[in-house]
Amino acid sequence: MTNSAPATTASVRHAVLGAWIGPWSRAPGVEAAVVYSLIVLFIWWIQLWFRPFVVLLLGAVIASHVIRRESPRKIGFRLNNLRACFAEYGPLVLLIAGGALASGALLHTFRPLSAGTALGILAGYVVWGLFQQYVLNGYFTNRFMQVIHGPAAAWLVPLLAGLCFAGAHALNWYLMAVTFVAGTLSAIIYMRSRNLFFLGIAHGVVGTALFLVSPDSIAHHFMVGPGMMK
Repeated sequence: MTNSAPATTASVRHAVLGAWIGPWSRAPGVEAAVVYSLIVLFIWWIQLWFRPFVVLLLGAVIASHVIRRESPRKIGFRLNNLRACFAEYGPLVLLIAGGALASGALLHTFRPLSAGTALGILAGYVVWGLFQQYVLNGYFTNRFMQVIHGPAAAWLVPLLAGLCFAGAHALNWYLMAVTFVAGTLSAIIYMRSRNLFFLGIAHGVVGTALFLVSPDSIAHHFMVGPGMMK
């Protein structure tokens, strides 16, 4: 009986700790950290002398999915719940985009662009948004979910996703603030719906609205990395 008390206390302590942070599997976390470091290095240095490196980096990410037997559908390239995503999260996207456009109208910060040009920007932004959501959520959020378990995952995984997304937009403080909020929110939606198509469209709609109303004096023409030094 004397020796059982410490063991019981230790077990309770371990159970409480495990319930909050969960078991950590090193491989996905290390992999994500290496890939993220390479992305940051590419933005700030590698692209200045070897732009094709991004193809190699994307190839490594795709190879990671193949090795882990993650199908496109499992990653989030799915259509079966797309309508449900629009029904559940579409109003929030329209509220955010509409709020941005309304603020632009009130503050007279709309860019002098034609409707055709704005639609072209929207189309391009949806494609670019889908790619960014794939990297952010299809890859990084997935890896974070493989590392963090238990109740903590519900808030810690989106927080890490938001921080990573914001960090990739340094030193543009306006974009860092926007992408932290957007990255965190998109990770929450991804964890619930696992649909990258919806997130790509939402990214394009909100991103276009912000581009149309954000003055370059604070948005720096949406440049990041070395582009901020020009």
